[in-house]
Amino acid sequence: MSASLDVFMTSLACDSPPRRLPPALAGLWLGLKGRWQDAHEVVQEESDPEAALVHAWLHRAEGDNGNARYWYRRAGVTPSWDDCDEEGRAIARILIDG
Repeated sequence: MSASLDVFMTSLACDSPPRRLPPALAGLWLGLKGRWQDAHEVVQEESDPEAALVHAWLHRAEGDNGNARYWYRRAGVTPSWDDCDEEGRAIARILIDG
């Protein structure tokens, strides 16, 4: 795990996300904290594949697999149906480490 990923994961113990996170990462942070509405508001304003991936994960975490499939397609990613928390951490790794 990279230092920046460690910092991101440790920041989940805080009440608010670190400053200057890109929208997709901010949405993921909010989703990992269970703040679904806030997370949706951040990523639905964006049109990039990273935000679409987080949007897909959010719908999946909420149990809306049909809508999740749509957003996975928008992200150009094959859906993951593994553990949702594990996928959230994997997405963080992708967004931070590339």
